[in-house]
Amino acid sequence: MIDIIILFFLLKRIGRLANEKGVSPTKWKIFAVLSWFIFEGIGVDFALAWSGFTEIKNINQATNVILNNPGIVLFGLFCGFGGYLLVRLILERKVSKEG
Repeated sequence: MIDIIILFFLLKRIGRLANEKGVSPTKWKIFAVLSWFIFEGIGVDFALAWSGFTEIKNINQATNVILNNPGIVLFGLFCGFGGYLLVRLILERKVSKEG
């Protein structure tokens, strides 16, 4: 839930930056959301594997593991933020369209 709140405010920044660059803000916001959730999922997978939870068979087991190990979720959020930073870096390096 907190990731949605954080992402909401970060998307505002992506939109402003896209407007400054003269490109479609909607397109870049979609890229940022996709990147955030893909990187967050990868981060959670890495954290689960690193913690030794390699065989989770159902959602109840996954819920128990995550509730008992909040570091897994925090690492996922950290990786999700990395996905946002990647999109922001790509957008910042774009040449502004003059018009």
